[in-house]
Amino acid sequence: MKFRMLSPTTVSVPEMMNGRLTPQYLYHDDPRLADQLRKNILNKYKSLYGASPPDDTFSCTLDKEFIRDMQNRGKKISRLVTIKQGSEDETKVRGFMCPLKIEGNPELIRLAYESGLGEKNSLGFGFIEIENSRMTK
Repeated sequence: MKFRMLSPTTVSVPEMMNGRLTPQYLYHDDPRLADQLRKNILNKYKSLYGASPPDDTFSCTLDKEFIRDMQNRGKKISRLVTIKQGSEDETKVRGFMCPLKIEGNPELIRLAYESGLGEKNSLGFGFIEIENSRMTK
């Protein structure tokens, strides 16, 4: 199914920085992105149902034509969002926005649609809607 992002999708991997684990936010072109999105949705399923799905196929493909078009126009699909700006707890979260195609187990696709794609969904990140317009293969 084809989707468009209504809010930035954020995905991170923990990395050691200054002696502590810190989230390293992945960009749209990071080779680890697809695997991390898959792991994330499988973890959500397991948290919700208490077991792994019988069919764990799930893959996301970002619209490369859209990304190329944005880059040609000098625009970025990456966004840096500040949470609790100006407070002691201020945090910066990096996400990206672009159309994508999700393939695999319909239950997992529905879960991504209903709960959000990627991380920090409770803060409004990763919300997607079904798209009926262009998408490259």
